[in-house]
Amino acid sequence: PAWTLSQQHLDVMLAAFNGGSTTQMQALERAGMRLCEASIMHHDDYGKDLNALDVAAYAELCAALESPVIIPSQKRLTPADVPALKASGARGVLIGAIVTGREAQSIEEATRAFRAVL
Repeated sequence: PAWTLSQQHLDVMLAAFNGGSTTQMQALERAGMRLCEASIMHHDDYGKDLNALDVAAYAELCAALESPVIIPSQKRLTPADVPALKASGARGVLIGAIVTGREAQSIEEATRAFRAVL
């Protein structure tokens, strides 16, 4: 909602989206966005392996913004993907069910694996 841009108790994190432009995200940054979640993958690509074009799309967004860009696990990210994501300019990775699974053991294992490379 629009009110998030004026709240003061937390940094404002908004999501870039598939089909959105870097110009729109720059406008949101000027309006008060302080963090950007790069939710830019097409829904049909959820759960697929990260590829070089994906990394290029993240790099384009990172280059366009001053705010830190966080990569969510719309794709099936692995710890081996982290160096490419760092090189793209991303400042963090947000792992979710596509990467962690839904069981306590798989969540713990995935979190440990990513923590080891971050």
